[in-house]
Amino acid sequence: MWAILKAAGMEPSPKHAGPTWRAFLAAQAKTIVAVDFFHVDTVFLRRLYVLFFIEHGTRRVHLAGVTANPTGTWVVQQARNLLMDLQESAGGVRFLIRD
Repeated sequence: MWAILKAAGMEPSPKHAGPTWRAFLAAQAKTIVAVDFFHVDTVFLRRLYVLFFIEHGTRRVHLAGVTANPTGTWVVQQARNLLMDLQESAGGVRFLIRD
């Protein structure tokens, strides 16, 4: 494949027009919230899942909830609860990054 691209005068990975991911994040930091889970194993060998949100603009971390059985419905409700808590600043949230 590399030989074919080189013969055609094309680089294997052409540079794309537009901002880089880093530039995009810097420009949009105030409008980005990221969400993820981490797990904690208790002394009694139970696994608990912790849902948290991070505001990229302020780097504030919001602990949304802890559960032994995270379901889609539970996660959606925790996101709604966070938006109610962030009423004034939530209007600026445009992007959600999730893993």
